[in-house]
Amino acid sequence: MCEAVKADYGNLLYHIEVRWLSRGNVLKLVFALRHKIVSFLRERGLKGFQNFPDEVWLCQFSFLTDISSHLNELNLKLQGHDMLITNMEAPVRAFEAKLILWEKLLYKGNYVHFLHLAQCDAALIDTEECISVLSSLQNVFSLRFTDVRSYSQEFKIISIPFDFYYDDDPSDVQLELIELQGLHVLLSKFTSCTTLIDFYRQLPRAQFPMLLVCAKRVISLFGSTYSSEQLFSKIKF
Repeated sequence: MCEAVKADYGNLLYHIEVRWLSRGNVLKLVFALRHKIVSFLRERGLKGFQNFPDEVWLCQFSFLTDISSHLNELNLKLQGHDMLITNMEAPVRAFEAKLILWEKLLYKGNYVHFLHLAQCDAALIDTEECISVLSSLQNVFSLRFTDVRSYSQEFKIISIPFDFYYDDDPSDVQLELIELQGLHVLLSKFTSCTTLIDFYRQLPRAQFPMLLVCAKRVISLFGSTYSSEQLFSKIKF
């Protein structure tokens, strides 16, 4: 039917528990094809489209689609090869800042970052409910990443060693960081290395023993289950 009516999409996606990222894409497609889905079900005398004509329900569905899309974008930023926890902390902090911004904009009735919600009748949008969802997400993020924030100083030492002010360093690495920041050869290596792992592999062990211990501790922290999931996919294949 989608092909017959020349819809923008040729089919609908399905998802399974393992393919959790596809859930957000399913919502997008259902929203885009909502009118055609109703027609399809009606033609065949099937049920399941009762909510679609309900404009209030559609507002809620639109908001769910938008927030799921934003979460998908964040999740994708946290995946990939050679992703250390130092790389993952920034997108999470940025997303928390976005939640605060979105809440302020929704108070003003501004839906610029909610493309599907913006297509709904503003008079029917329950702004308080949307803000409540964003507040709940803020609380969840704050709770889940409390332990990660306790390592933030250590992450900065390892990820930006040449820009980190040594007065703020733990005493066991202060002297080593002063030496490191004075060596322009190592700065050149740091800027040319693709990953932090490559840089710390080249760091002289005898000259920077405590800094290397700190680096190993940070690098060994697993930021996501990406590597594990990828391994199981290969085994299954």
